[in-house]
Amino acid sequence: MNRIVILLAVLALYSCKRDAKTEPELTSGNETTTEVQQTVTEGSTHDDNQDLNTDADSPHTKLVMAAEQFTLDKPTVIVVALNSNQINDLKKEIGEGSFYTLADENMLYHDAVTSRMDSLKIEVKYTQKNVVYINKGEQRQVIVKEADFPLYTYFYFDGKNVTRTDAFKLMDKK
Repeated sequence: MNRIVILLAVLALYSCKRDAKTEPELTSGNETTTEVQQTVTEGSTHDDNQDLNTDADSPHTKLVMAAEQFTLDKPTVIVVALNSNQINDLKKEIGEGSFYTLADENMLYHDAVTSRMDSLKIEVKYTQKNVVYINKGEQRQVIVKEADFPLYTYFYFDGKNVTRTDAFKLMDKK
C-alpha cells in the first residue's frame, strides 16, 4: 500500500512539473486536438496520402513522420510509452532515485497487465510515438501523448471504441 501512495505522489509531482510546450499539438483551424479525438472519414476511396503536403519541413509532414497508425478490428490494448528523451526529462525532473522507484513499480503493474491480456487472448500493441492514429472501419481516432502520461499509458479498444484506462482496470478485466 505504501508503494502505491509513493507512486501516486511521484506521478502527481511529475504531472505538475511537466512542460507542456514539449508536447505536439494537432490543429485544425482554431481547434486543438487533445487526448482522443474521433473523426469519421466519409467514404474516402482515394489514397489519403495524396492530400498531404510533401514539403519535408511542413508541420503536417513532421507530425505524420512522428505518428504511428494502427488498424483495429478486435479487442486490443494500445500501450503508449515514454520515449528515451521523455524518460531522460523525467529523470531530471524527479531525480534518478525516484525515477527508478517509479519505473520499478510501473514495470510490475505492466507485467501484470500484459499477463492478464495474454490469458484473455487480447492483443497488446506498443508505441512510443507522440501521435497515434487508430483506424477502425470508417472511423479514425487520434491519441496525442499528453504531459501527464506516465511511463505506460493504456488505451483499450473494445471492438467499437477506444478509451483511456488504467492498469488496475485491465488487470481486473474478465
